Amino acid sequence: MLLERLGRDLWAETSTLSSQGQVLVPLLREAWRVPLTCGRPFQSKASDLLAILAELGPRYGTHHQDALVVATMYAKQLAASETAEVVCHGDPHAGNVLRRGGGWALIDPDGFIGERAYDLGVVMRDACREITAAEALQPGSAHPMLLEECRRMAESANVDPERLWRWGFVERVTTGLYLGWYGHARESATFLETATLLAN
Repeated sequence: MLLERLGRDLWAETSTLSSQGQVLVPLLREAWRVPLTCGRPFQSKASDLLAILAELGPRYGTHHQDALVVATMYAKQLAASETAEVVCHGDPHAGNVLRRGGGWALIDPDGFIGERAYDLGVVMRDACREITAAEALQPGSAHPMLLEECRRMAESANVDPERLWRWGFVERVTTGLYLGWYGHARESATFLETATLLAN
């Protein structure tokens, strides 16, 4: 097997959601051109996330009930209308984007059939530091800041911004629960605390 030598990841070059989105959205638009026959058969991703909320929420989210309630509501709404649009990457965070010469390569795909807005929701999920910094500088500013980034990203990818917001919020909460399950208490708290902030 031949392996391509790639450089450092996108997280090492930029920490802002806006800058990461400018790299990730074009990469995802290219990746979404893969024929549906190449992906795992369509199954409701939102239903899978609902199961995580139900199982792990009572164990690791007891201090973040507002976030759990909103995430559950959003996941139910998404599950009721989810469609098979593209072969999703599945985990397109900035750590899965590596330098390839003067450009970038998107690595480690999961390859399931789902919605474009789901992949973008994963991108939206990872702005914890940016949200915390904005709120520390000016209380109440984090929510509108993230909404504006959501709108920009949705427009550049031609997806519904409200749907993108819901996927991103559900991913933020379920990622926090998963991190708690794996024993990463500090990281778990960061995701759940920012979700609680955005839920209010």
